[in-house]
Amino acid sequence: QSISSYVIFKVFLFFWTMAIFYHLFNGIRYLIWSYGKMMELDAVYKSAYIVLALSILSTLFVWLSV
Repeated sequence: QSISSYVIFKVFLFFWTMAIFYHLFNGIRYLIWSYGKMMELDAVYKSAYIVLALSILSTLFVWLSV
């Protein structure tokens, strides 16, 4: 059997994919902060939830289309 058939490997790849998307979207968030935008506390919390939601949705989109 190949390594890709193991469940633990697929779980690892799923979370790895989510980490990559989280890093991407949080980097975009940081770039927005670099321009001094969305620095109010409520905007910081809202953007954190948006980053998390986009990361989860993007990961699910990738894994459900494979």
